[in-house]
Amino acid sequence: MPFSANHGLNLRLLELARRYDEPIEVQVPEIHAREASLPGALDAWNAGVEEERRRALRVLWSPRERGSNAPTLDMVMLRAALERALDDASELNARFQRSPVLGRRLELLARAEMASLFARHLGDIATEARPD
Repeated sequence: MPFSANHGLNLRLLELARRYDEPIEVQVPEIHAREASLPGALDAWNAGVEEERRRALRVLWSPRERGSNAPTLDMVMLRAALERALDDASELNARFQRSPVLGRRLELLARAEMASLFARHLGDIATEARPD
């Protein structure tokens, strides 16, 4: 049985989905450690990490044509998801910078960090899948 042209891409996306299927530990940047010590700040941080982890899974597991439930994105969809993750990271970071609510705003920073991480993972996959 011949493999499709996207077989390698699909395998990498499946590996990424498995990685995001488990809780991800992301540390608060050291520069924000003092803010993270405020009551509820770490809860906000962890909520942001979890929200973006689930968002990444929704992107990877969204229903595809022909009833497939495998995480499959063609290159156009992969690039669109990458651009969206980069835009999300930028917007969330800007919202974090503008937020006056110390501690609680760490949720925005966590989401920005996770969106950036997801973008890096998608970018790595897109680079490897690029035809020569």
